[in-house]
Amino acid sequence: MTFGTGPYAEGAATNAREERLARRAAELYAHDPQFQDARPLREIAAALQQTGMPLSQMMATVMEGYADRPALGQPAREFVTDPATVRTSVHLQPRL
Repeated sequence: MTFGTGPYAEGAATNAREERLARRAAELYAHDPQFQDARPLREIAAALQQTGMPLSQMMATVMEGYADRPALGQPAREFVTDPATVRTSVHLQPRL
């Protein structure tokens, strides 16, 4: 077996990726208000862990629990006209 191949190398790559994702999520939770506002609610997650809950009740729990949050979003857009070319382009904004 060559170093860097095989099942052990794959596990190391997976762990490194998971660590990067965890660091990125921690950074976003610390500095991004939209990311903070989208954090799953513990009470909803706990309610969904109940065994034997029918799917319809699970869906109702999620819909009622997150009713105050937007379901879908699209980045805000700004239309900017270049005075030299008189062409208008769309600039995506950092908010929904």
